[in-house]
Amino acid sequence: KVLLALIAKRPNLVVELYATLYPAPPAWIGEGPDPATMTAEERITEIGQNLARGIMRMRAAEKSE
Repeated sequence: KVLLALIAKRPNLVVELYATLYPAPPAWIGEGPDPATMTAEERITEIGQNLARGIMRMRAAEKSE
């Protein structure tokens, strides 16, 4: 009952406690979009693009040999 009363008075209590115990990770400074905010579709698209670039580079390297 005490916990429910605390949560009723301070609905963000869990968020506040969690933020204190586990600080947010540093901001994304890498190249491209932040992976934490990407949708599954955006991630799959990026993986496909990276694979296609890799295949194109491999073919270009084979032709130059």
